[in-house]
Amino acid sequence: MKKLILILAIVLVQQFSVNSQSLSPHVLATAGGYFAAGGSSLSWTMGETFNTTLQNGGVILTQGQQQPYVQLTILNLKVFIEGFYIGGGLMNNCLNITGVSICCPTDADTVEISAMDAAPPHNLVDAQLGILKTNGDVTVTFSPLVIPNTSYYIKVNHRNSVETWSANAVVLTTSTMYSFASSASQAYASNQATTFDALYAAMYSGDINQDGAIDGSDFLEFDPPSQAGAGGYEVADVNGDGAVDGSDFLVFDPNSQNGVGAAVPFP
Repeated sequence: MKKLILILAIVLVQQFSVNSQSLSPHVLATAGGYFAAGGSSLSWTMGETFNTTLQNGGVILTQGQQQPYVQLTILNLKVFIEGFYIGGGLMNNCLNITGVSICCPTDADTVEISAMDAAPPHNLVDAQLGILKTNGDVTVTFSPLVIPNTSYYIKVNHRNSVETWSANAVVLTTSTMYSFASSASQAYASNQATTFDALYAAMYSGDINQDGAIDGSDFLEFDPPSQAGAGGYEVADVNGDGAVDGSDFLVFDPNSQNGVGAAVPFP
């Protein structure tokens, strides 16, 4: 009798295993909420038949599975590149004249804007690429890694300029404006050039190999394309006019002679 009961138990377990299934519940939400009081909480979700993602300025709402309401951080910068600057608050439209950006005659070049931790060792929090306009304007939207109303150093990188940091950590809100161009002192250690018309500050040009210093090693990168009369979107085109020639050397050489290099907050 005991043997029979054991056999039946084994059969039932096997049948249950065969017929069982793994459930992965999903819901697409039209609405939901969360409430807490007196040590208890309630989270609710109302289903929907489709979903989408909505954004308004610095706020993004992802519909679907119950997800958080996220505030994004938008940074509006004003920054000039020394070599690209042609006067009157304008720069060469390098991206446009070289055919990289055929849509927009006011596209100067691409820059990388980074939010760096305010505390040593100032690690990278997030970095975004932006299109720098001929008037010095560039706007980027950071990922949710950058928390609104928190302080970060702002770092700007350009393909043949010295990386430039903000003078101090800046409180980034959902929409922040910061101008490197208004004064050299807006950069860490005032590490910027003054434009030839003395109207603005600008990132030093000439760090062609991006090693943090403008020196003879950059000339080694500049000389071959200059001798070959290279044109187009070239990293050695320090003034952004679409050609690598003597006019670029006139920008590069003084900075090389003066030992210009990156100034970075002490880690």
